[in-house]
Amino acid sequence: MIVCKDDVRDMLLAKQGTKSVSEKKVKDWRDSFIATELKEGRDVIVADTNLNPEHEEHLRSLFSKSATISIKYFRRRINGR
Repeated sequence: MIVCKDDVRDMLLAKQGTKSVSEKKVKDWRDSFIATELKEGRDVIVADTNLNPEHEEHLRSLFSKSATISIKYFRRRINGR
């Protein structure tokens, strides 16, 4: 399963019929999706943008010590930079 906070946020906004949703609620739902998939023995890809160290540490804590974790950074180069 691929989990992305932006997709979770869009789903919650549509479900609630509101124009905003708290970041905490988005993270809680994302974490719930991850936990469910892992419990079922499925692979999980977290496709978040701007993954800061605090978020990375939290995500790592959701996975068991035996899990293989690989972080890939994809950054687009603009004007040769």
